[in-house]
Amino acid sequence: MKNIVCKLNKIILIYSVLFAGVFFLLRYILNLFNLEYRRWIFYVFVIILIVGLILGIVQLIKKIKIRSLKVLCAIMFTALLLFSTPYAYIIFGLSIREEHIVVKNDYKLVAQVDGFKHTRIFYYDYKNLFVQGKQLRLYEYYGRGGFNPIKYPSEDYYVEEFTWYDDNGNPIHK
Repeated sequence: MKNIVCKLNKIILIYSVLFAGVFFLLRYILNLFNLEYRRWIFYVFVIILIVGLILGIVQLIKKIKIRSLKVLCAIMFTALLLFSTPYAYIIFGLSIREEHIVVKNDYKLVAQVDGFKHTRIFYYDYKNLFVQGKQLRLYEYYGRGGFNPIKYPSEDYYVEEFTWYDDNGNPIHK
């Protein structure tokens, strides 16, 4: 048993998988209480998981005894990383939403700004630094253009469409 524990301490890949398992277990538990992680928690999780997986795979490649197989695996892994990195960068870049804590109609909300081609703001209940409500509270649409009306307020921006939602996700005011 002690030998197994010593080997587990040297395998980063196992820690990365366990980290992901704990993350998703906690996400499931939060979901039971109608909560979810804030976006920045997801970003940190993805970065830690990617680094852990890369280091874990490199560690496994280093443990291969046959030199030709080790070189082949290293070349294949490097080629895979070089090929997939631009796509991952684009996907990750397009999925980022800026977060702000705002107060609207006496409600403290987490505002997630999606300003790629059309500017949209999604508001959720603020719970704490790590967790937010799962139910959408307010949706604002500003039209075409990639800007952040919360970070850079201006009189040029106006809300074209907005919707308030109740606890069940039903629209209550448009």
